Amino acid sequence: MSTTNSDSGLLYGLHDRPPFFRALVLGLQHVLTMFGATIAVPLLLGPYMGMSPDQIGDLISSVMICSGVATLLQVTIGSRLPIIQGVSFSFLAAFFFIIFSVKDMPGVTDVNQGAVTMQYIAGAVLLGAAFEIFIGFSGLMGKLRRYLTPVVIGPVIMLIGLALYPFGAPKAGQDWAISGLVIVLILFFSLVLGARSRFIQMFPILLAILIGYGVCWSLSQQGVYRPRMTLLPRDVIEKQGFSLDNDNAQVKDAQGNPLCTFNSFPDYLVVAHPPTDSDMNVARNKALSASAKRLPDSESHPGQALYVLESKYVDRLGWVAVNEKNFGNWIAVRTRELPRGLQGGISVGDISHVDLTGIEEKRLFKDPAKIFFPWGWPKFNLAFFFAVLAGYLASMIESFGDYHACSQMAGGGDPTPEQISRGIGAEGLGCAVTGVLGGFSSTSYSENVGLIGLTKVGSRFVVLVGSFFLLALGLVSRVGAAVATIPDPIVGALYCALFGLISAIGIQQLAKADLHKDRTLLIAGFSLFMGLSVPVFFKNLSTGALTESANRFLGTLHIWIPHSQVATATGEVFIAIASSGMAVAAIIGLILDNTIPGKMEITEEP
Repeated sequence: MSTTNSDSGLLYGLHDRPPFFRALVLGLQHVLTMFGATIAVPLLLGPYMGMSPDQIGDLISSVMICSGVATLLQVTIGSRLPIIQGVSFSFLAAFFFIIFSVKDMPGVTDVNQGAVTMQYIAGAVLLGAAFEIFIGFSGLMGKLRRYLTPVVIGPVIMLIGLALYPFGAPKAGQDWAISGLVIVLILFFSLVLGARSRFIQMFPILLAILIGYGVCWSLSQQGVYRPRMTLLPRDVIEKQGFSLDNDNAQVKDAQGNPLCTFNSFPDYLVVAHPPTDSDMNVARNKALSASAKRLPDSESHPGQALYVLESKYVDRLGWVAVNEKNFGNWIAVRTRELPRGLQGGISVGDISHVDLTGIEEKRLFKDPAKIFFPWGWPKFNLAFFFAVLAGYLASMIESFGDYHACSQMAGGGDPTPEQISRGIGAEGLGCAVTGVLGGFSSTSYSENVGLIGLTKVGSRFVVLVGSFFLLALGLVSRVGAAVATIPDPIVGALYCALFGLISAIGIQQLAKADLHKDRTLLIAGFSLFMGLSVPVFFKNLSTGALTESANRFLGTLHIWIPHSQVATATGEVFIAIASSGMAVAAIIGLILDNTIPGKMEITEEP
C-alpha cells in the first residue's frame, strides 16, 4: 500500500490492484450493492408494459448484461474511475411517457405491448446515446468544469443521496428485525471492528449481507418465516378470464396455457370474529389480530367479513374458523408466480422468507437468441427522443457529480476535464449498447460511490472484476436467480447505510466554498430546496394525472408554439428535466453562481 493511500486512509487507491481472490470478493460486493437498484427499474416498468413474469425475467437478464458492458467501457476507455454503471432513475419519467403513449397506439395489444414498448424505448435510447457520445467526446462536458464550482456541485451531490430516500426505510421497514440487524452489522463492522481488522474493513457490506441472509435462510428452514403466498377466491379468478385445472392444480389463461401451480393453504385459515369476542380480548391480542387481513368480497361469502390468519393464532385469539365449504373456495399461489393481471388476492407470509425453488426452475444460460435485440428492431419517434433527451441531460449532470465524489473518495483528487469528457462519452457508448441488448439507458451508480467511502477501497481493478460478475449474472440465469433471493429488508438496510453517506460527500464538497458568505448560503440553499421541491410539482405528470396548474402550463406551451406535436414534445422535455432534483439544482446553481458577482475562482490542479 502506497504512502498516499496511508495518508488518505485508503486500503487500495485508484491504481492499486488487490490480490485476485480479494478483488473477486470486493467486486462481488459492488454487484450486491447495486443489484437491488438495478432490478428495481425493470420490476417497476415491466408490469406497466404488460409483460409476463417470463418477459420480466428476460428484461432483468438483459439489464444485467448491459450494466456489465457499460461498466467495462467506463473503467477501460471512459473516466477510468471505479464507477459501476446501471439503470438510471433519471429516465423514469421519460420511460413512463413512452409506455403510456405506446399503450394507446393502433395495433398494440396486451400480448405485444411489452415488446413494442421496448422497441420504442430502444430507438429513443439509441438516438439519445448519439447525443451523449457527441457531448462527451467533443470535450463540451469537460469544458463546463470552469462553470461548476463547489457551490453548484455540492447541492447536486447532496440531492443524489437525498433523492434516493424512498428506497431506504420504506423497504427496510418491511422487516425491521432483519434490516435493523444488517444496519447494526454494517456500522459495527465499518466503524468498530474495521478499525482493528483490515479484512473486516474491506468487506463490511458483504459480511453483513451474508449474516443477514443466513439468518433469513435459517428461520425460513425452521418455519418461522412463511413462504410468500397469494390467496385468491376461485370465483374471482374465473371472472377475470382465467381457469383452474383442479386435476393438475394449475391456473390457466383463456387459451388453456398453464401459468402457474396452486395448492391449498393448511397453514392459514379463513376466520371470522366470534359474536362473543370482547374488546378486552381484542386489545390484549392486538399484535396478533392486526396480522389478520380482510378478504375481498366473494360470491361464497357475500357481505360477510372474513379474514385470513395463520392457523396457530386462531385458538389464541378465540376466533372462529369458517366452514369447510368456504375454506375450499380459496387457493394459494406463490406470489412470485402470480400471473400478470390476476387481481383480488391477499398476500400472506413473510417478506424475509428465502425461497430457493426458483433457482432450479431457471435454465442455466440465457437463450442466445435473446441477447441482441431481444424485443425486435428499434422503432423511432421524435417525441420519445426529446423526452429521453431530458433524462440524458439529468443523467450527465448526475454523473458529473458522481465523478467528483468518486475521484475524491478514491484518492484521485478532482477529475480533469479530459476525464469528465471521456466518462460522459463512455456512458453514451454504454447507452448505445443497452439499446442493442434490450435494456434501459445506463449511468453511474451513486450507491457504489458511497461503498468506496465506506470500505476505503477505491481500486479501478475491483470494479473491472465487478463488471464481469454483472455479465455472469445476465448470461448465467441461475446466478441471477440466486442473488434475486436476497430479501427486500436486507437490500433496504444497505440503502439506509449508504445513501446518507453520498449526501455527506455533497456537504464536504460545499464546504470547499466560503460558507460565511451570504452569497454561498443563498445560492446553495435555494438550489438545494428547489431541487427537492420543484420535482414534487411535476410528480404526477409522469403517470398522466395532471394537476390543474400543470395543465395550465402545457396549455400555455400550445399557445406559444403553434405546432401541437412540437409543443407537446417541448413540454415533455421540460417536465422530464424539472422532475429530476439533481437537474433542477444544477441548472439553478449554474445560472446564479455564474451571473451573480463574487464567484469563487477554480484553480486547476497540476
